[in-house]
Amino acid sequence: MSSGLSGTRRERGFGGELRDAVTGRATMLVIGTLLLQFAFIVSYVGALHHPYPHRASIAVAAPAQVQGQLVDQLNGLPRSVLDARPVADEATARDQVRDQQAYSALLFDPNGTRDRLLVANARGPALATAITQIVTAAEAQQHRTVVVEDLVPLAPATGAGSRPSIWWSAGAWAATWSPRSWASAPGRARPTSPGH
Repeated sequence: MSSGLSGTRRERGFGGELRDAVTGRATMLVIGTLLLQFAFIVSYVGALHHPYPHRASIAVAAPAQVQGQLVDQLNGLPRSVLDARPVADEATARDQVRDQQAYSALLFDPNGTRDRLLVANARGPALATAITQIVTAAEAQQHRTVVVEDLVPLAPATGAGSRPSIWWSAGAWAATWSPRSWASAPGRARPTSPGH
């Protein structure tokens, strides 16, 4: 003999049971989680596409007669992207990059037009790339070129290309986790078992 409860469930169907099982609070929790994760991914990808640093430190080793002008030129770039500082010599510049006192260093060649730019990819490949592009463009305006030397390279299998995938993986995890929160969200209605 079929119970009245079974008849009611058949009449209400899946839509009715879903409305009982999922509360407005659980719905808002899942939607909020997805929006937050989406905003996080978009902001990260946007930073990679427009990697403009703000006052990234760069040590400048150059002869005294041109050092001040070179420092002023780099500090005067639009958006205040660099924070150029004079240093005594190449050894000091290298030490500052290795010791994380400066993100990069520019070594001016007084005998030619090819300077050297010291970077540390291990401290952030996106930043190192951005500084390289900025300095290269600034040097080109003075009819000079730069050769890049990576003083602190990335460890194997941790290249810049692998980093965005981490955040896409995090986004995928959030997408799979969110439906589970329907079942565990506070305030979810519990189905009534027969006999209760």
